[in-house]
Amino acid sequence: MRLRDESGMMAIGVALMLIVVLSLFGGALWQYSIAELKRVQRTDEDIQALFLARAGAEMVMGAWQQEKNSEDRPFGKLDTIYYDLDKNEFTTTRPTNYLGTIDVEVRAEEHEDEEGGTIETIIIESAAKVGATMRTARLVTYPHRFGHQLGWYDESSGDCPDLTYGLPVPAEEPVIMRASSPSTDIHLARAALGSNTYRSIELSASNLIFDSPLKIVRNASDASSALKGTYKIVLAGERIFLAGLEIAFLPESTPVLLTYPEINFAVQLSLPIIDGQKLGWLGSEIAENVEVGTPVSDARYGEVYFNQAPAYYRVYEWRIFRGVREKSGGSRNLGLSGQAFYFKDTDASENPLDPKRIYEYLRQDSSRTVQGYFHQAAQQGLLLPIKEDAQIKREDLESLRPFFWEQ
Repeated sequence: MRLRDESGMMAIGVALMLIVVLSLFGGALWQYSIAELKRVQRTDEDIQALFLARAGAEMVMGAWQQEKNSEDRPFGKLDTIYYDLDKNEFTTTRPTNYLGTIDVEVRAEEHEDEEGGTIETIIIESAAKVGATMRTARLVTYPHRFGHQLGWYDESSGDCPDLTYGLPVPAEEPVIMRASSPSTDIHLARAALGSNTYRSIELSASNLIFDSPLKIVRNASDASSALKGTYKIVLAGERIFLAGLEIAFLPESTPVLLTYPEINFAVQLSLPIIDGQKLGWLGSEIAENVEVGTPVSDARYGEVYFNQAPAYYRVYEWRIFRGVREKSGGSRNLGLSGQAFYFKDTDASENPLDPKRIYEYLRQDSSRTVQGYFHQAAQQGLLLPIKEDAQIKREDLESLRPFFWEQ
């Protein structure tokens, strides 16, 4: 009887121990489950907050880049943005059911550059809150790059390019073309004019901003050193600002027993390809902004702006013993100063800034004018005047820089 009592007591003790252990285990498992649920919830909130922060920054960046006028671009602390879960959209009006909030600030900061000067960067900082989790994302503009920094031309002489190292490397951001002296123009180097290797040189960037004049051939002496055929600088940019331009043509000459070659010094406007995509706008998208002429609906167009500096078309002529001089009356103002155009992305056969095409147009009829040539180019959809209210200001383009995520 006593043995039975002891066995019963032992069984009761074991049962009690199991109950305690199981209770503790269950409590620990419950606490672990709650902790895991909270961890998963925090992870979800963290991902959602990061998504909202980046989305908010990208929305403001889009608004910044779409506005042509700098005074209309968002700046300072902006209205809080909400993500409406019922409508699956962003709104600045607080909805009943929303995922989180996004607060965006746009500000300018100044930094010292390598040369001791001051550069300005634009920062878009977006802070998103989902539940108790806060995440921040920042977009920052980098300063402009200059063409001479890319090896496109020599800063002091304006010689473009140094062909020893091959063709210029494209840039995905805006590039400013500026020689060290305001009186120095950017031009093909004399050594390049004697080369058959590189006849067409492309300077490619999202936008090209010239602070120095562009001349294909510097003078008659350089023209005489060139070889037969066409030398061309291709400007590939969605928007191109020019600060003076000169193109030139040297017709063939055939005096007795001699033949001097025809040489063409042209500029061609083109659109860049960035990340595998050609920039620009379809003709159907710009039709309402065109002053004269009709764009080709399925062709792509960029914008070119001429400042008040003159744009010239110059004709040279051969002299006996291979000398070259400017032809009397051969220098003509193209009449493009202060104007803005949509240019068609095309090949050399339709290039409106080809001096040989201008020469042949004027030669066919003595009553023809340069203005008539460009009117014809507009009718052909090659170079279309932009309405004033659709133009972008140079200073706005200079401030329209690409944004990069700051890690």
